[in-house]
Amino acid sequence: MDKIDVVYHHGGEFVTNKDGVLVYKMEAIDVEEKIDVDTFDVFAMRNHYLALGYEKIEERWWLVPDRSLQT
Repeated sequence: MDKIDVVYHHGGEFVTNKDGVLVYKMEAIDVEEKIDVDTFDVFAMRNHYLALGYEKIEERWWLVPDRSLQT
């Protein structure tokens, strides 16, 4: 079984830096390590957000490794 680490950047905002590149200015980082890719789903993600103290999530964004936020 393949395992992944899921990194949650939360409490921040998207901003354009001085070079005109979109970046995420973060407040907090939380990591879930060694997650089984066969069992990780939207419900597991929701439960983690609840554990972080968020009652409602309106949007989720993700970034494919080695890609920019613009893509």
